[in-house]
Amino acid sequence: MSEEVGEKAGENSGNAVEVKIEDLVLVVGNMNRFLALLASSKAFSTAEVSLADWLILSTVSGRNTATPNQLIKLLGVAPQRVSQIVERLKDKQLLAKGGATPHSLSLTERGSGLIGRLNADILDILSVGLNGRERSLVAVERHLRSLIQVFTPAKSKAN
Repeated sequence: MSEEVGEKAGENSGNAVEVKIEDLVLVVGNMNRFLALLASSKAFSTAEVSLADWLILSTVSGRNTATPNQLIKLLGVAPQRVSQIVERLKDKQLLAKGGATPHSLSLTERGSGLIGRLNADILDILSVGLNGRERSLVAVERHLRSLIQVFTPAKSKAN
């Protein structure tokens, strides 16, 4: 946030704060930097998977199964990119077809083990790094959801 916005927000949170493009630029820049640092962390290099792989594996793991279309919708990733990642994860024997529908994907035993170890490593990094500020992660997610809603195109109403 800019100094002015930060001061205004701290002074009286009941008053409206002027929105500045510079603040959005800072947020996007910091998100980009965070993603780059996360992706280059030792946890990912040790697991030999990318940040995109981790997102797909974690999403499938959290739902037990998922279809490519669900992944596209949940993650906001282009269909072609989801297909590429899914094929790579199948080749690595981390994902397999199987579940409620013919297109469902589930983690293999190897995939479950990998995601369990990777997530434990990431949690270790977070625990040390946040050091008592763990709730900030929840706050960031909540605020990002608000920003996502701002930029989500409105669905046209049926006449």
